[in-house]
Amino acid sequence: MPLSVDSRRREAGGQVDPNFVGSYNNARAAGYTNIDAYWFPCSGSGNSCKSYATQIADLGATFSAHSMDIGRIWIDMEADSTCNNWNYGAAGNLAQAKSMVAAAQASGYSFGIYSSPGEWSTLFGSYSPVVDASAPLWFATYDDVQSLTLSTPFGGWTSAFGKQYTDVSASGDFDLNIFSS
Repeated sequence: MPLSVDSRRREAGGQVDPNFVGSYNNARAAGYTNIDAYWFPCSGSGNSCKSYATQIADLGATFSAHSMDIGRIWIDMEADSTCNNWNYGAAGNLAQAKSMVAAAQASGYSFGIYSSPGEWSTLFGSYSPVVDASAPLWFATYDDVQSLTLSTPFGGWTSAFGKQYTDVSASGDFDLNIFSS
């Protein structure tokens, strides 16, 4: 099961979170060996964002500079009103999502997509639009059910690699997930 270390949400312009390296090192020190990165791309008209290719390249440069062994980059596709992202309308958002995936593909890193049925419908106007159904899916549905079954299929996926099934852990500090082996 991978541990996802946040490359960081909401950093201005798509900067890599200054806590990312420390979080990675803490995970390694705790014995985790299968570590993925979570990319919350800077997007949105009116935001001063680096290109998606540059955002991924900066993330990759951080991996290299700190000898980080990252399994997969998870592209987070969800709206966040605090950073005014994904504000291009359904067709524009779909074009942006495809650009994010193209940047990830061109980078050579393994990648997957993190989203939820509700977010998908909000961003792209329905559950139907496909960004890259061949990419592994990690989806969020807070139903406390530890199953990879998509009760609401979206984005062309019929199965998932991972599921975030609750945002209430015993400590209250972590989301809980299940992944395929």
